[in-house]
Amino acid sequence: MRKKKIQIGIGLLALTGLLAIGSLSVRADSATDSLYQYYRVNRTFKVWTAGIKAKHWITLPKGMIVQAVKQTQLSSNGKSMNVAEFNFRMISYATRKNKLHMKQTWRNWTDATTRTPQYLTAVKPPKVLLTDHLSASRQSGFLSNRADNRGNMVIATVDGYLEYYQKLYPTGDSNFKPQSYAKITKIRQSGNVKYFYYRHHIKGLKDQAVRKSGKYRYRLKEVNLNKKVTLQYPSVNDGLPSTYFVYTLSNQKYYVPTGEFK
Repeated sequence: MRKKKIQIGIGLLALTGLLAIGSLSVRADSATDSLYQYYRVNRTFKVWTAGIKAKHWITLPKGMIVQAVKQTQLSSNGKSMNVAEFNFRMISYATRKNKLHMKQTWRNWTDATTRTPQYLTAVKPPKVLLTDHLSASRQSGFLSNRADNRGNMVIATVDGYLEYYQKLYPTGDSNFKPQSYAKITKIRQSGNVKYFYYRHHIKGLKDQAVRKSGKYRYRLKEVNLNKKVTLQYPSVNDGLPSTYFVYTLSNQKYYVPTGEFK
């Protein structure tokens, strides 16, 4: 069993947006449980995301695929709680807005917590994803054109949308609505090359018009370079070197954290 200590002060954490007081001891019950992975909701239930002044409740319907990490949290008084923490960036803007009724005004729309992780059943990463690498990083499911996660982001969501976010982390916050997005209509993969097809151009991406009309009109080519690089940024891992996988989208380099630190 692996254990790690996290000290959390009063205030807003830059990446997670969670509010907490005192300290928590977070224990992962296995190496797998410590990773952000993919789950199917096996019964309809509610989760909460902590806003600045209030908790916002979100109903997750049975059958929905989500990205989450399961953990056991020990509070400062020694009470043990089994929880799951969600990453809603991997769910499309269309679904967040229209089905989950989340709002752009919610400060912490990206994250939520439940004390009923038994309502989640682990599944294989959906084939629609840009990367199926699992890690303890909240950035494990999407690509950035800057390894420090302060650049433009591209996300292929679990429910089948390709979304482009311009400078998702300019100040540590996340944009609720992508600058441009499209519903994925087809995926074709050969080895380390993957093609995404959709109806219209996604502004910000160098996708290619391969047909004059129809639902397969535009195509984005992704190449997994099967390569790791070690980079160092003051804002990442306390300034220590971190490793990243490297991809290209239409010949432009993008990165995703491996979750390994030097």
